[in-house]
Amino acid sequence: MSATHDQTDENFLTLSKERARRLILPMYAGEPCRVCGRLLTMADLEAGAVFAGYSAGNKSRGAHASCWTAGVPKSAWAFPDDAV
Repeated sequence: MSATHDQTDENFLTLSKERARRLILPMYAGEPCRVCGRLLTMADLEAGAVFAGYSAGNKSRGAHASCWTAGVPKSAWAFPDDAV
C-alpha cells in the first residue's frame, strides 16, 4: 500500500469512530455511572466515558472515564452486580 492509501484508510477509520461515538454517546446520557452512581450527562460523556458492561437489571452500562480508571474496587461500585 502507498502512504496515501494508508492515510486515507486511517482518516476513514478515524471518521467512522467519531460517527460511532456521536451515535452511541447519547444512549448513555441520563444513566447512572456504574462506579459512582451519578447520572452521566452529555458533557460527562464528551469529556470521557467508557462502556462498563451491563449491570444487573440493566440499570447502568457506562462509567465516567475518571471513575473507571480510579481503581475503585468493584464491591464499592454503585452498581457492582453484572447482568446475567
